[in-house]
Amino acid sequence: MIPSEFFKQLFHYFVRLPIFSLRLCRNRFSALENISKICPDGPKAASYYDAILRACNTHLFLKGQSPERLFTLYNLISTIREADSFIYPFLTKKTLTCFNGFHNLEILSESYEKGPVLILYAHTGSYYQTTASTGILGYKVYPIAYGIDLSTMDKPLRWLFWLNMTLSARHFSGGHYLYSNTPSLSLFLKKIISKKEKAILYSAIDLPPSFINLKRLKVPFLEGKTALPYKLIDIFIHHRFPVIIAFSSIQIIEDRLKRMLRFEAIPENLTSIEILHFYASHLETFIGKNPEQFLNLINLEDYYV
Repeated sequence: MIPSEFFKQLFHYFVRLPIFSLRLCRNRFSALENISKICPDGPKAASYYDAILRACNTHLFLKGQSPERLFTLYNLISTIREADSFIYPFLTKKTLTCFNGFHNLEILSESYEKGPVLILYAHTGSYYQTTASTGILGYKVYPIAYGIDLSTMDKPLRWLFWLNMTLSARHFSGGHYLYSNTPSLSLFLKKIISKKEKAILYSAIDLPPSFINLKRLKVPFLEGKTALPYKLIDIFIHHRFPVIIAFSSIQIIEDRLKRMLRFEAIPENLTSIEILHFYASHLETFIGKNPEQFLNLINLEDYYV
């Protein structure tokens, strides 16, 4: 007999989320708090609240935050991120500006002309859709994905994850997902570098050290020190290809929900450790202003080394 929890999750992910995404498209909102009133609580909402309450009681940069408000917004961003799986069929060059917006796009366009560009981004906002949005603009996109043990997910969430990956990849303008835990990644990097291919490699290097086993360097981050991976940065600066940063967020712009992507240039001639310091500092500032946008807000204790 299939447990009732399975049907609850199936109903949430494949009935409530599509309806929610439809309402996001059709309605106008004055603030994220307005959307929270129609946001369905998912299976993980209770664990989110406990983790955020613990974080607010532990971390100084969250001391001024109301745990209840922060949970409401964090749960909302997480739910929008999942509901965005049902938006991809409607993303085209004509409709893109209805769903997405960009800041400092000229930084990307200038870097793109120099050959492959490495974008250091993070698990913030609707990070799947914002990588797809640059593909819709005509940039060839190769997001680097980390291996995930799908067997740890309940089946409905596993199906949603597969849907998200499959539909987002259709918008990469000839690119595709790369996987960090496969030997083919280094071979592919050699290929695009030797050809000086105009392409974007998105790499979210913000995962805690305990999550992904990669060679790392220590940097200051959120009241302590963490360790971030650097090998890919080494490759790009060795070949003098551009490295920039970009963080995504979900905002209300002119009464419409938008997935925003802000690009920032990194000063030239920096070493890998200096780039990691620059990235960590900017991510820390972003999280301080928008903690609800950060997926790993509920895993802060895993960052410190």
